[in-house]
Amino acid sequence: MNKTSSTMSYLKGTKFSNGAYFRVTRSPVVERNSLLVSMVENKRVLHMGCADHIDLIEKKRKKGQYLHGLLESKASYLVGTDVNRDALSKMEKSGISGLYHIDNLPENERFDILLVPDVIEHVGNVEEFLESLQKINATTIVITTPNAFRLQNRSLFQSEIVNTDHRYWFSPYTLSKSIYEAGFSIEEYYYTDRLRWWQPIRSFLKWMFPLCRDGIAVVITKA
Repeated sequence: MNKTSSTMSYLKGTKFSNGAYFRVTRSPVVERNSLLVSMVENKRVLHMGCADHIDLIEKKRKKGQYLHGLLESKASYLVGTDVNRDALSKMEKSGISGLYHIDNLPENERFDILLVPDVIEHVGNVEEFLESLQKINATTIVITTPNAFRLQNRSLFQSEIVNTDHRYWFSPYTLSKSIYEAGFSIEEYYYTDRLRWWQPIRSFLKWMFPLCRDGIAVVITKA
């Protein structure tokens, strides 16, 4: 795996009991899609939540920003799954193959990597969702989610920007606690974002303080 950020190796064995904490070290800034694409080269990959928002599929494909398409160009074998049948149908009509509804995944498939990008904040029951991932035959699982402590949230003193598709905000600790309780071990931890030259102050703060970056990415294995 191509590591583009420092690993928080001291998370291994952490009990995450009351009062526990872990230090966030400053690490290189990596954009979420770039990180995920770097992980799948020549790998057998299952992409959960592959469809994205149905009205954005073609727009992102034309701009070369559609994650499933980017993964397809690097993975040796790629399967996509989603709960949105209409979005899967639209993907198929666009010429994308290897797609399955989450209830109809092929049995006995083995994958090197299960990608779960920005899905966990949508599910109704986090514990049940994480436990369901244990049933998938994948060596490594990568979960990403928006960061509750991102700079945009910290600067909102009088309001909150709400994405009505989401049910939760995850902090690094909350995500880690949930993962450990579901029987996984954390192997690598990343704080993802993209620096913009036209936002020099915000970019400096994100470079300096990873805890205020937009996203969290966690590489986990079954304990």
